[in-house]
Amino acid sequence: MNSTLKESILKHDRMVPRYTSYPTAPHFKTGATQDWLRAALERIPARTQISLYIHVPFCNQLCWFCGCHTRVTNRYGAVADYTDWLMQELDLLAPVLKPKNLEVRYLHFGGGSPTMLRPSDFRRIMSRLRKVFRFGVQAGISIEIDPRAASEEKFAAYEKAGVNRASLGVQDFNQQVMDSVNRSQDYKTCERAIKMCRDYGIKNVNIDLMYGLPYQTQSTIKETAEKALALDPQRIALFGYAHVPWLKKHMRLIQEEALPSVEQRLDLFETASDVFEGVGYIPVGIDHFCKETDSLVTALRENNLSRNFQGYTDDNCPYLLALGASGISRLGDVYVQNFVHLPPYRDRVVSGQLPVDKFCEMTEQDKIRARVIEKMMCTLSVNPLAEAARLGMPDHDFAGVYESVMPLVRDGLSRVSADGTIHALARQSARLVCAAFDQYLPVAAEQRHVSAS
Repeated sequence: MNSTLKESILKHDRMVPRYTSYPTAPHFKTGATQDWLRAALERIPARTQISLYIHVPFCNQLCWFCGCHTRVTNRYGAVADYTDWLMQELDLLAPVLKPKNLEVRYLHFGGGSPTMLRPSDFRRIMSRLRKVFRFGVQAGISIEIDPRAASEEKFAAYEKAGVNRASLGVQDFNQQVMDSVNRSQDYKTCERAIKMCRDYGIKNVNIDLMYGLPYQTQSTIKETAEKALALDPQRIALFGYAHVPWLKKHMRLIQEEALPSVEQRLDLFETASDVFEGVGYIPVGIDHFCKETDSLVTALRENNLSRNFQGYTDDNCPYLLALGASGISRLGDVYVQNFVHLPPYRDRVVSGQLPVDKFCEMTEQDKIRARVIEKMMCTLSVNPLAEAARLGMPDHDFAGVYESVMPLVRDGLSRVSADGTIHALARQSARLVCAAFDQYLPVAAEQRHVSAS
């Protein structure tokens, strides 16, 4: 990265959302009712394809960098109880959804750590899902893996359930870095978990890495990137650590003086990126690197790449149903979120009520801006006028947005073509461009979000 571009990024760097949805979750409203949710579910057409997300909010150990909705437990009884509550939530949804004969195109287990689930409980969940929904022959079934919790018995259950993609939480291979964030995990542990993936038929393996952690240097992250490549993953995600101790109190345990500066973060990202691209991995969006044969690369080239709460995906289903505490569903033009905390989630399902808490009904303005933001996040360029026309609103006025983007243009972070297409000239500037389209992002609320770098 040349010094002029780096200076421009540093000049404009600020706290902006990751834009896995628009409007973003902090702007959802409380007070969603049972009847409102059932009406939204009723509007799903029969026999349509949907995506499912199952949230498992438990871990054995708290990683100090974690921004997820999770809790630490050493008592499996808590996880078993939660599995029962998931079954009850499914039972509440079944009368509305089962008659529709919906086909699951994608299913993702996330967390926390879904590898907390014992094989018997994982099988229970899969069995119940298959009774409510129809799974297509080519259904994508993926799971997030904590390498430290991998076992032959669990992978045997994954194979039988048809799991065909796994994402391993690696973060870094440097011991000092990992110790500084309270995660005891080494290369051999990750190598063993990936071998189990392949031994049990999971050929699509993703590795999640993180930059911006304490004690990371260009030298250590280069070594980590090279070790990651030695494991031959299909995809690599290189996420920026978001240090938000005012939102996540456990982050106060991290030594702030050991965190890299914003300028150093840029160097860390560029160093790792150069390693991945140097051996032929294709950059996708702002933080993914994929083999040429990966479905995300195909989706990018065919202009079908999407972005949802799990990140980049080739999943274009208009209906994403999330189960479990904190799960966020997108049901056409509405978002709905379950209670984040376990007690109210439990109380609702045990009492026979859907555990819905927050919601957002997208306006016509939201729909246009959501499409434009998603396009920018996926392809690093977008013509907002063309996107508005595709949505049947060709007269939409984006004059204010173009004006907001001009400071980025003047400093070389963006370019506007004669036809109105806006280009992000650096991956770190894509979210800054998106923020220009975000009507819900007052400066006072920026502390909810994370640095664009």
